[in-house]
Amino acid sequence: MAFLNPQQIDQIQDALMSRDQAKCMVAESIIVAAKDARADAGLLAKANELHASDDIEIDDIAGTSAADNGTWVQAWVWVPNPPVSFEIEPQRNLKAMGDTYFVKCDEDEAENWAVFDTSGDDPELVEDFPSRDAAQAFIDQQEA
Repeated sequence: MAFLNPQQIDQIQDALMSRDQAKCMVAESIIVAAKDARADAGLLAKANELHASDDIEIDDIAGTSAADNGTWVQAWVWVPNPPVSFEIEPQRNLKAMGDTYFVKCDEDEAENWAVFDTSGDDPELVEDFPSRDAAQAFIDQQEA
């Protein structure tokens, strides 16, 4: 593998701080193994030829892992964000905040509500709430 995990980084740091010869040899072997596991130019070219697309990207210093019938090459895979739907409810005009709106945001089946102040040029988020009732209570408190 071309990249170091947190445990390996701790081992290297410990070796450098202690200056213990045995620990430094372990640290050196970790670094050499990581360096040796980087894909060479030919393997990167083949991986890009076979798999690179708008949804799969292979770094120039991708890690590798040898297998019986080939080599695994580290790659990035695109995962789009889930769709988000909005429902806007105009509310009363509040003196303190101008025209105020509730915005319901359904994301990952969770319901969130936000109160926006539209008295300026750009709408400004006032506060987020876990439910419409909590948002309404906030608005009612602002009017009191």
